[in-house]
Amino acid sequence: MTPARIPTRNVLVQAGTALLALIFGLSYRQSPLYTTNQNTYLVHGFANAGQGFLSQDWFARTADPFPAFSALVSFTLQFLSEKALYLEYILLLALFAAAILGICSRVFDLSKNLPAFLVFFSLLAVFYSGLLNTLASNLPGLRRLAYIVDPHGMLAWGVAGQYVLGPVLQPSVFGVFLLLSIYLFAALKPYWAAVSLAVAASLHATYLLSAGLIMAAFLAVITIEHRDLRKALPLALFALLMVAPALVTNILLVQPSSPDAAAQARTILADIRIPHHANPANWFAPSTYVQMALVIVAAWLVRRTRLFLVLVIPFLVAVGLTILQVLTGSKSLALLFPWRISVILVPLASALIAAAGISAVFRRFSRFFTKVRSLVLAGCLVLVLFLAYSGIKNTISLFQAPRVGLSGAVQFATASSQPGDVYLIPTDWESFRLNSRAPVFVDFKSHPYRDTEVLEWYTRVQAAEGFYSASGQDACARLEGLVQAYSVTHVVIRSTQDMLSCRTAVEVFRDDQAVIYRLGSK
Repeated sequence: MTPARIPTRNVLVQAGTALLALIFGLSYRQSPLYTTNQNTYLVHGFANAGQGFLSQDWFARTADPFPAFSALVSFTLQFLSEKALYLEYILLLALFAAAILGICSRVFDLSKNLPAFLVFFSLLAVFYSGLLNTLASNLPGLRRLAYIVDPHGMLAWGVAGQYVLGPVLQPSVFGVFLLLSIYLFAALKPYWAAVSLAVAASLHATYLLSAGLIMAAFLAVITIEHRDLRKALPLALFALLMVAPALVTNILLVQPSSPDAAAQARTILADIRIPHHANPANWFAPSTYVQMALVIVAAWLVRRTRLFLVLVIPFLVAVGLTILQVLTGSKSLALLFPWRISVILVPLASALIAAAGISAVFRRFSRFFTKVRSLVLAGCLVLVLFLAYSGIKNTISLFQAPRVGLSGAVQFATASSQPGDVYLIPTDWESFRLNSRAPVFVDFKSHPYRDTEVLEWYTRVQAAEGFYSASGQDACARLEGLVQAYSVTHVVIRSTQDMLSCRTAVEVFRDDQAVIYRLGSK
């Protein structure tokens, strides 16, 4: 029996889509390593890989809420290079683009119309590359549009300042697997879709609820299509099996040590550390209505497809849970982030609306586009080549760029740190730990999740801020307390602050930004 041959056109479409997705990944402008959130999310992985003395850092020894991500980071450092983290992000970006292209092509048959497909890809790539934002912010009269055309704005991010594609590789980026699962389900591969959901939830625990909502939509679609709930049960059981390790790990992480400790920790996280993510009163804005409208419009556009319930069910549940959180003020519900599903729904909705518009225009003016087909293809090809060139150039510059945050104080700590050293730093110096590879007492950005550790973290933050707000002998007394209680060995002072005059503090470094003192007899 002769094996079935794969149509040549399908192979070419898949290869072309993969190439375009890679160009998308290259053209996306990553920030250098050790930027923003990486100063928190890379710590456990770096410590596990034996970087500097980070294994002795208090935060690095707290329960790791992202063990799978930390394992990936540790593997990368030990067997590849820290620069490979850029390449890993490029691959995830390519996966995002491939999923978007795949979903929109299936819904609107874009792959059957090469000019329309390339125009859609070009619009997608230019938007996420930030070129539109650059133009809008530099052309008078268009600067007010900068927020709309910003790849980090309301068309591509979710609500509450949450997102899938940010400036750097971090656990949230693995939300691309939620998007991939939607494509796989649309492509009639529900079990692979379940695996993809499990990958997202395993790399970032806050995707557990989002994955559950998407799977509930899948099961609803299957039940309706077959008019038999039993048809959905095998997939439900398989999905539960796939996500069980991540679910159990997360339950153990947040298991309360006592009701009082758990309540205090939830209040610290929701009201002090991340109110911009956890409190709707802080993040709800007029743009939120626009983002909700995008999802509603996209759902209407795909109302006759499998995607309708995939958009509608998570959207309605997320809105309902958000309203419930506002009415009850529940910290537990707030920290589940029921609105996090918006990080998938909003960019998917924006892409579907754009694809629908492009498809409609090409159908309405088919005769015109038939005449200018060569011109459209040439224009898209030029733009794609430009994006590829600029992307490769940007990637090379990232590999050659010096490490971010290498101040004189950081370089001193890197060169002179010894086992047992602990640096007391201003709590907003979040990049000091990762850049110096030296243990620090605490910083405000990097917080644990286990309740007792959250309480300890906040105690440390208050102690550090109490020292830096004090002066004279009060500062010396507070510093001595930190030495006795936490074995702090060094203290970093901004050069603009009053210098220490404590008998146990010996100046060992000074520049125009900071002064470092060694404490005690060491």
